[in-house]
Amino acid sequence: MSMFDDAKEQAQKAMEEHGDQVEGLSDQGLDRASEAASSVTGGRFDEQVQQGRDMADERVGNNADTSSEASASGEGFDAGSQEDQQG
Repeated sequence: MSMFDDAKEQAQKAMEEHGDQVEGLSDQGLDRASEAASSVTGGRFDEQVQQGRDMADERVGNNADTSSEASASGEGFDAGSQEDQQG
């Protein structure tokens, strides 16, 4: 088993045992990062910052944040395929 397989297994085990806590911490981190980005840009890119925050939240944890603000801000946003983004 490679180092990455072991890390992945440990992360999955932690999510199974402490998923709500992990989700809460990831939400806090994403909120702080988006607030910092908004502050640095003077709020000019708040919509894009929120979209990035929402996309990251979908990839991390179990996405337990079901607030209407979080779900409404991601409406109609299509990130495209990975190939489209790279090329």
